[in-house]
Amino acid sequence: MIPFGGDSWTYSIGGDPDINFCVWVLVGDGLRVHPFDRHVDGDRGLRAAGLTEANWRGWFEETVRGATERQESVNADPRATHSENDDKVDLSDLLYGEAPPTPDQISKARETLLARTAAGRWPRQDQVRVELLRRWPLYRKHLKERDNRDFERSLERHRLMQSLTPEEAEELAKRERRRWDEIQQYRPLPPLHFYTVDYPSPVVETVPPASAVLGGVDGEQDSEGCNRLVLEAAKRLRAATDV
Repeated sequence: MIPFGGDSWTYSIGGDPDINFCVWVLVGDGLRVHPFDRHVDGDRGLRAAGLTEANWRGWFEETVRGATERQESVNADPRATHSENDDKVDLSDLLYGEAPPTPDQISKARETLLARTAAGRWPRQDQVRVELLRRWPLYRKHLKERDNRDFERSLERHRLMQSLTPEEAEELAKRERRRWDEIQQYRPLPPLHFYTVDYPSPVVETVPPASAVLGGVDGEQDSEGCNRLVLEAAKRLRAATDV
């Protein structure tokens, strides 16, 4: 989000694959954790492995905080994309070195890459982690299919934007400015990060001090429905700082 009038305070709205994975596996299993409690029962495989409301929530909140820390480090220094895990495997050297990689090297590289995912960051070496790692490739396939749909949608959106009359374009700009103006009532707050996830109903979950997860947006980040969720999240985050 580009600040208006030189204001250094910002907020951002977008997806994060790790956060979305946390909600995706919750829906797939069917476990309900408030406010993500409006989906139908699932395969119960993760619950059978030991997933509970408490350990899911702890993992989810740590995943959200990690995503926010990465965003803020990049915002502070756009070149700061280096991860503490990057030195553990050099894929370019592995794939294009003088000798082809051995099966053992490939296996270890895969384990290292998986360890960087939300599945690999499950805090215990238990059966839940095994199940999460097993589901990660399925999730990546789902994500690719969703990204293809989103690409088609963005092309359609681009065509619609091109066809807007000056009056319609002005109304769109006013809506964006209106959200900016309305969110000011909840300051002072740190820069805020709103993460959209795939969920069948509109929901808001905050992770103070600066993060919130929004469900039911379905990619419509400039819709009135999304605006309501953003303002509700900002209100709750402000209330959390006042406690």
